[in-house]
Amino acid sequence: MSVMEHIPQPTFFEMLGSSPAMERLRLQLERIGPHFRTILLTGEPGVGKELAARILHRLSPAANEPFLVYDPATTIEESLESAARGTLFLDEVGDTSSPVQAKLLRLMRMVDTRIIAATYRNLRHQAAIGEFRSDLYYRLSTVEIEVPPLRQRMEDLPLLVEHILAFAGERYHKPTMELSSEAMETLRGHSWPGNIRELESVLSNAAMQQEGNVIHTISLPEVASPVKADSLPVRLDDLISRHVRGVLAQCEGNKVRTAELLGISRSTLYRMLEA
Repeated sequence: MSVMEHIPQPTFFEMLGSSPAMERLRLQLERIGPHFRTILLTGEPGVGKELAARILHRLSPAANEPFLVYDPATTIEESLESAARGTLFLDEVGDTSSPVQAKLLRLMRMVDTRIIAATYRNLRHQAAIGEFRSDLYYRLSTVEIEVPPLRQRMEDLPLLVEHILAFAGERYHKPTMELSSEAMETLRGHSWPGNIRELESVLSNAAMQQEGNVIHTISLPEVASPVKADSLPVRLDDLISRHVRGVLAQCEGNKVRTAELLGISRSTLYRMLEA
């Protein structure tokens, strides 16, 4: 019996699916979970890094000890003390300040806590250019696992849609809903920069307003907004601006994440938004 079969069914949607990308991820979690001390989870916003971290914790010898998500409002010392012999999850570790990084590095040599760090950033690059402590990066990345983006596991889309709509139906006291074939193709054609989190947001919004039990493309304006011929932008700058602002909206206004997803610097992003 697979170790993963002992884990309760996840209450989130990110770990559903049988695509090759998800099978590889499950195999990595199974192999690493019982042994890790520190691990770095990488992946775009919304892919399910925290869920992967919780599964690693449940597979570890510290499964009966606390799993604590680091809150920047507390000190790193308090977090490590609260996690004790359990697991401390450092979400978006690439956004932590230099003083916190220095304290974390020092305390990691003194405590018995398992540490899982997650980031959407390229920490190797950040460390190389001096924007993240290289000694901390190498300590955290003893094992590095990438959680795949939704566009690399589109085979899982129908199953994800089914579970999200079932969950939304229960939440909003709606009948069982499904997508029309056209709506499903619309979802397949979207790039999903916000990944599973974005998919859940889009479908939950549609389900909340749905009157019948079939959701059509017209109910998915976030991912299906065809431009009329007479309103096509005449300048390339206009097209770029639309795309940049669309990604910014999907990142809920987070300019740091938007710049990272677009592969541009923050200063370039600011110039685009001001144009």
